[in-house]
This record gives sequence, C-alpha cells and structure tokens, in this order.
Amino acid sequence: MANPAHESLLRQGVSEWNDWRAQNASVTPDLTGVRMAAAKLDGVDFSHALLRAATLIRSSLRGADLSHADLREAKLHEVDLSDANLYHADLEDASLAGAKLPRARLDAANLSRAQITVADFREADFTRARLIGADLRESFFDRANFEGADMTNALLRQSNLEGCNFKRVRGLDSRQIEVARLDHATTLPESLSDPVGAESIEQLAQTLESLRARAAGDAVLADDVSSYHTILDQLASKGIDTQRARIAASDLAEPATAPTRGEWVDAALFRRRVSSVLSVLRNPLK
Repeated sequence: MANPAHESLLRQGVSEWNDWRAQNASVTPDLTGVRMAAAKLDGVDFSHALLRAATLIRSSLRGADLSHADLREAKLHEVDLSDANLYHADLEDASLAGAKLPRARLDAANLSRAQITVADFREADFTRARLIGADLRESFFDRANFEGADMTNALLRQSNLEGCNFKRVRGLDSRQIEVARLDHATTLPESLSDPVGAESIEQLAQTLESLRARAAGDAVLADDVSSYHTILDQLASKGIDTQRARIAASDLAEPATAPTRGEWVDAALFRRRVSSVLSVLRNPLK
C-alpha cells in the first residue's frame, strides 16, 4: 500500500513532486499499488521508487526517470514512456501491452515474464537486460539494442526486429524469431549461425509472390495451387494459421472453353488468397 503522504504529494503535480525529491534525496518514495490511470507525469522523478503493482494505465511518462524503480507486477498498458530512463528497473511480471517506449533506456532492466505485446520499442536500449520468458510478440523493436541481454524463452513471434543488435545475446534460438521480421541490418548472435526461422519465412514469401505473378491472367495452373498448399503446410508447421487461406476443390472449376492442359479458372480468387498470406508475412504488425 502506498504511503499516503507520498501519494498525496504526487497528485499535486510533477513540479511539486520533483522539487520534493530534490530536497529529500535520501527518502525512498513508496507508491506501492498506487492507482493513477491516464495521469500526466512527463519528466517525473521515480528513480528508486517503490511502484510495485501500481496502475498507471494510459498515463504519460515521457522522459521520466524510473531508474532502479521497483515496477514488479505494475499495470502499464498503453503507457507512453518515450525517452524514459528505466536503467536497472525491475519490471518482472509487469504488463506493458500497447505501451510506447521508443528510445527508452532499459539497459540492465529486469523484464522477466513481462507482458509486452503490441508495444513500441523502436531504438530502445536493452543492453544486458533480462527478458527471460517475456512476451514480446507483435511489437516494434526497429533498431533496438539487445547486446548482452538474456532472452531465454522470450517470445518474439510477429515482431519487427529490423536493424536490431543481438550481439552476445543469451538464450535466443531460431524458433523464437520465426515469423518475426528481420532485415540485412539485423545482427544475430554468433550462436545463431543459421537463422532458419526468419530466412525460411522470407523464402516462402518470395515463392508466394512468384506464384501470384504467374496467376496474372484468368487461369491458374493446378500445379501452382498444389505448390501454394505445400507452402501453407510449411507455414502451419511454424505456427501460422493458414486454414482460411486454403482453396477447396469446389473453388476451382474447369472453364467452359477448352483450357490449356493443367489450367483452372478462378485465378482472381487464387491471387486474393495468396495476397492475404503475404500481408501477414510482409506486414505482421498492423
């Protein structure tokens, strides 16, 4: 439970709070369990503060100082922590779904088992951070730095990892980055010498594009339909739901006029189905 005096002071505003912090540097603020949804706390000094199980949903803490803060089990859904300092903060079991943390400093922070889905961490610094068992799915990590981090059992499915630095990362394997978006600027750890997941997804996407291009007319080759379903099977083995993208035999019928051998109509349907799969592979985050 929060210290009533500390909570009352915080509710007076960031300026009053920061002045008090500057004059009482030896006092550890106790805001355990505080509830301040949609609060305006830009630039607040929460360094070393006790904020365990705090609720700050949809609050703005742009440029805030949360270094060494205890944020275990905190509810931080849709919080704006752009440019915030969370150096060595403890966010174990915290929830940051939909949060914004571009350029945030999270080096040496503990985010083990944190729920951080659909979040924005572009250019964030995770150097030596602990992300053990963290759920990072469907998030943006463009150009983030994970050097030396522990990512054992972290989930990165469908996240954007373009330009990320994973040098000397521990606990990362190819299965964790399957269906994630990587590019030539993504630096993987030496232990991950063959990033099968990301590369195979890219190769399958390129094959799908070729199939779609060949179906530019009114007819699509039956062999191409077969190849398409083979790719769907491979994607399904990687955990991507492809059931709705499949084409039933009843969807394809021979044209009234004599077709070229092996061709079928409904090329437009085929192109739509292929495009729907490509939209997931090429743009997993919308």
